[in-house]
Amino acid sequence: MATHSHSHSHQDFARMTIDFPVMKHKQLKAIAALLGIPMKEFILSCVLEKLESKEIVKSLEDQRDIAAGERGIKSIRERGYDTLEEVKRYLGLDD
Repeated sequence: MATHSHSHSHQDFARMTIDFPVMKHKQLKAIAALLGIPMKEFILSCVLEKLESKEIVKSLEDQRDIAAGERGIKSIRERGYDTLEEVKRYLGLDD
């Protein structure tokens, strides 16, 4: 039985099962074969690259900002203001 020298123990990993479109699965398999790497390695590299990208952080920040804006609008409406102009007038920001 072959032993593998990995820097992670088997306990560092969680098994995942996902349903994937058949044609995309074939595409993944073909790309991995052309790269000469196991499909698992190719998929992991893609997912890890996405998780570490600045785009995902920006997307999460944008979603957080949208949620904060929605909470702000809800709060304004709860205070009885229906328009931005009414809020600006209340805050003394009207022109």
